[in-house]
Amino acid sequence: MKHYIFIGGSRGIAKAALQELMHLEPESKIHLYSRESPRFDDPDLQKKFGQQVDWHPFDAVNEMIPIEFTSVDFENFAGYLYAPGSINLRPFTSLKLDDFRNDLEVNLLANVRILQQIIPQAKKSLIQPSFVFFSTVASERGMPMHSSIASSKAAVEGLTRSLAAEYAPKMRFNCIAPSLTETDLAQALTSRESIRKASEEKHPLKRIGQAEDVAHSVVFLLRGDSSWMTGQTLRPDGGMSL
Repeated sequence: MKHYIFIGGSRGIAKAALQELMHLEPESKIHLYSRESPRFDDPDLQKKFGQQVDWHPFDAVNEMIPIEFTSVDFENFAGYLYAPGSINLRPFTSLKLDDFRNDLEVNLLANVRILQQIIPQAKKSLIQPSFVFFSTVASERGMPMHSSIASSKAAVEGLTRSLAAEYAPKMRFNCIAPSLTETDLAQALTSRESIRKASEEKHPLKRIGQAEDVAHSVVFLLRGDSSWMTGQTLRPDGGMSL
């Protein structure tokens, strides 16, 4: 039985990835660490969640809350997803240093703390574990109002490449850099019709992303289908990075 660790997964892209992985690998065990437990409209899926997913209440940015992996079988550890993120879009001169620190904490440093506990255990795996992080299209393509989030996510891409080089061939590390996606995190943008329409027009594919669009890439990187990929950043972004 394969074991996966999801940091975050109660909503948005990570929840969609969780559902897809549950469907594709019904015999796997997913250890979910999130502030809330996800809720599914389908009662059969909700029942299956209780059987297949081991949920632990957890806040990644709260250093006072310990995280334990005693229920994870690291000899069969197959993948890790770090999903917490932030969207802090403001003019550069109105941002405080604390804004940059907070974005760096959510997107990079909290993940680093968890990885430093997991990676020594992951060396026991008889499978080649795959680690997946999130960046943003704004780190590749300069965008106004994105200096804080783009800086922290660029650091995530640097971490991805560094860990991929350091731990090959035993482990794989890849990153996903989506454009604007319709999730709770982006609701302030996607719920405003004028902003939504303007964003759709900016994308070559003339629409913003759905959680499932990006979740497909997450699951692809987590599973063996991507076994010859490491240190890469996938860009399911509707063509924005081009």
